[in-house]
Amino acid sequence: MEKRTIIAVIMSLLVFVIWHFVYIQPRMEEQKKLMEQQRKEAAIEAEKMAAEAEKEAEIKKAEETKKEQEFKDNFVFPEATTIDTEEIITVENEYYIINFTNRGARVLSWKLKNYKDAGEGNLDIINSKMVNLGYLPFAVYNTDNTQLAETLNSALFETNAFESKIVLTNAGNKEQTLSFSYSDGKNNALTKTFTFHADSYEVGIQIEGAGDLLKQSYITLGPGLMTPKKDEETGSMFGIGDRSIKVVMGKLDGSADRSSKPSEQIKIKWDDLSYIGIETLYFTALYSHSTKAEDINDPNRVILIDHIKNKVFDKTLEEQSMVVGLPITEKSIDKLFVGPKEYILTKKLGYNELVDFGFWSFLAVPMLMFLKWIYGFVQNYGIAILLMTLVINLIFFPLRQKSYKSMAKMRDLQPKINAIKNKYEKYKKDMEKRQQMNQEIMTLYRSEGASPTGGCLPLLIQFPFLIAIYQMLANAIELRQAPFFLWLNDLSVKDPYYITPIIMGLTMWYQNKLNPPASGGDQTMTKMMKFMPIIFTFMFLGFPSGLVIYWLFNNVLAIGQQYLIKRNQEQAKALAKGKRRK
Repeated sequence: MEKRTIIAVIMSLLVFVIWHFVYIQPRMEEQKKLMEQQRKEAAIEAEKMAAEAEKEAEIKKAEETKKEQEFKDNFVFPEATTIDTEEIITVENEYYIINFTNRGARVLSWKLKNYKDAGEGNLDIINSKMVNLGYLPFAVYNTDNTQLAETLNSALFETNAFESKIVLTNAGNKEQTLSFSYSDGKNNALTKTFTFHADSYEVGIQIEGAGDLLKQSYITLGPGLMTPKKDEETGSMFGIGDRSIKVVMGKLDGSADRSSKPSEQIKIKWDDLSYIGIETLYFTALYSHSTKAEDINDPNRVILIDHIKNKVFDKTLEEQSMVVGLPITEKSIDKLFVGPKEYILTKKLGYNELVDFGFWSFLAVPMLMFLKWIYGFVQNYGIAILLMTLVINLIFFPLRQKSYKSMAKMRDLQPKINAIKNKYEKYKKDMEKRQQMNQEIMTLYRSEGASPTGGCLPLLIQFPFLIAIYQMLANAIELRQAPFFLWLNDLSVKDPYYITPIIMGLTMWYQNKLNPPASGGDQTMTKMMKFMPIIFTFMFLGFPSGLVIYWLFNNVLAIGQQYLIKRNQEQAKALAKGKRRK
């Protein structure tokens, strides 16, 4: 037998060597020559394309220079702005209160009326520390000509506002336009026009520039947007519900990309995106394209992503130093959204994947809708989470029942399995005997109606739903500042006294006690299961309390189900034992 095996191996190697030299090697040489030829052709084509691109760039530059000169020759600059008084103009609708200053036509504060900060006031999206340092949103940004940017940002703009406060309501003033205009009378002119609506977070933004401003100048979102208002909102050390500040970019295919603070300046063609802005876990400020057909902009505009460098910035301000710039052209019309990342709202407005529930979003979204539906009746998201968990457990009750019963049966069979393994203990190196052992074990499984995977498969089916619920609860703005009871007054942050995660750990320990691993099983797995409650307790210490409540109640329901199964099995065994005695 061994001789035949050696001959078979040698013959196989011989066939492989002959095949390699007769077929594979010639094919590789042929492929190598073909690739070399393609490389040469590609290099020639690349040189040709580079030359054409350079020629086109020169022609385009000449056209732009000619166009710029024609514009300068024909354009009559407005008279120099003579406003000498700073004004604060307030705009208020159903959703926000915005304070504009005509100094640089920038925003001092943007408060969301339906969301509160730590002090129970209206949440201000803009960081007051950045404002005090002179960094305000919708400022002019130009890295090549910082003096020009500083001049425009400190200049007093003329406005079309007749009053210092504009209030929009559905019953009266449904739409209002606020314009800021400035001209130095010779080199630069800039007009920023904002259009507000009574019943929308979205704001129309129109920018008209002239002169040196048209060279690499931008109107920026940031720095200082999306400020976490309390220490708990900085997220947990395990990254559940990422609360860091990011740049978010909506792609034309409906997907979204996210990135932290860039290490260097980035420029992206605006027409390749559907929206772009700055976000945290729950809020965002972003630009998007106007949906009106007549608002056609220059297709070659590029969006700027950068971060401001300042030695006085601490760690928090450094994180918030990102800017997203909308290019200043002769005229551009776009939209602005500053508000909550609420799933139904952002989906309706076309900001696809702005609320990120991860890979299992197709399950997480229905779960969120179900949670909101329950909340409509109970008006408490903590109770809604408990009821949702109960319904999910009822749906999966048969699967769990099957899983627990299978694990219990495997535990009862473990002594017989161990006996079979002990019988073949001395044949560890004899493959035929090991095969016989496995066959005996499989025969035992069939005779007893047990399956080694019977306990795992039902749990695996539930796994995607568990992850989807997990992601949903970690990212849903509905839980932000949502109270439950007593000390749990915000389900989006950790339990301040760590009571619920500790109780959750105890429930996991009791679960293991009710359903201990089979004796004689994998000792490494047994030890790991003993430490799992401790590991999970430490993990959950920093998790949002809404997640902890879900996991805790899920454990309690599982314990109840395991207890019922165990009691029924003990009663069945007692009944069978009584019958045998008779």
